[in-house]
Amino acid sequence: IDTLVYGLGSVSMDGFIAKLLEKKDFKEDFLRMIESDGNDEIRIVNAITNYLSQLFLFHAYIKLNGSFDAKAILGYPLPPKLAEQRSTQSIKIDIKTYKLLLNLLLETEYKLKKTPNIDKNALLLSCLIKLQSFL
Repeated sequence: IDTLVYGLGSVSMDGFIAKLLEKKDFKEDFLRMIESDGNDEIRIVNAITNYLSQLFLFHAYIKLNGSFDAKAILGYPLPPKLAEQRSTQSIKIDIKTYKLLLNLLLETEYKLKKTPNIDKNALLLSCLIKLQSFL
């Protein structure tokens, strides 16, 4: 009851994406997000795309300037711990991989929106598994 009714078993989107990018097992969190949090597949794809876009901005800024400044990158300050985490994650991924990941997410979003009678959960899950294989 606590897990399903009171939301104690809910998964934060940032935590889910962090697990995904660290190549950890995310399937249980994925199922919980789909079933209980009211997140639809397109919203999840958009959240991951936004997160990866921010990581790419951090990556490019660090490559150009040698350090990071969250306010200069995003236009608003992040908490120091979160900014440090984003900068560390951003450097772990190279430019070609960013392109692969973002293209995969865009193609998946397109399929989710345009393909009728498709199992959206299965399509998204296969996309996320493929995304992890690119890392």
